[in-house]
Amino acid sequence: MEESAGHEIGGQRSGDFGRFVLIPQEVQATLPTVEAAFALDPDQRQVADQRLYKLLAEASDEDAAALLDDLVPTWRRAADTGQGLIGAQAVPS
Repeated sequence: MEESAGHEIGGQRSGDFGRFVLIPQEVQATLPTVEAAFALDPDQRQVADQRLYKLLAEASDEDAAALLDDLVPTWRRAADTGQGLIGAQAVPS
């Protein structure tokens, strides 16, 4: 079974943030859930970082930080401007 970045965040935050196509209304409707999923306290953030490094062995510190820090602002910007979102997950071979 393939693991996703959403799964690696852990607990109730599991999901698949890597593959999706959302129309603007779906972006707006899902924003609160995405914000809640990525609202990590310092201990949760440390666990999420460790899990991402395990999942993405080739990930640099910057790559892992971008996965955890850039998704919510991107989602919020799309919601604020009435845009949809497309997400894709590349799996190295």
